[in-house]
Amino acid sequence: MKKSFLLLLLFALSTNLIAQRVKVISGDYNFLKGEKFLKVIFKFNGVTFEKKKISEGEFIAKRVAEIEENKGKDEVEKWKEDWEYSKTKTFQDKFLASWNKNTDIEASVNFKTTKYTLIVEPTWISQGFFGGIGSIPAEMSSKMTFVETENPNN
Repeated sequence: MKKSFLLLLLFALSTNLIAQRVKVISGDYNFLKGEKFLKVIFKFNGVTFEKKKISEGEFIAKRVAEIEENKGKDEVEKWKEDWEYSKTKTFQDKFLASWNKNTDIEASVNFKTTKYTLIVEPTWISQGFFGGIGSIPAEMSSKMTFVETENPNN
């Protein structure tokens, strides 16, 4: 039986995680009772950005234009590399650090054999802003689905 339910997760991704709220849409956590490890997969398909909820392609094009205008083409390439690194490493590391700090179940993208897998699909990201004196923390909303690792479609 598919152990799946959706969670909406809003969490701040800044140097320190500022806020985290979880809303259970369906199901419960009972099936995780007694589990020690959880495999996690991140999928960035269909994520939107900023208050206007623009696509990732639009977000990248906008940022590239801003950076090119203000800092030059060399900085654009650095930003693109940083963006990909943030998606594949920073966001994931912050999520996993928060999960592992706040639960008794150790989560990792590197686990091969676990009973359950958590699929995290960011739906909205605001990159935040740091301007010296003041800052706006980054935020992310995600859909989270738990599935049986050996039978994810069940």
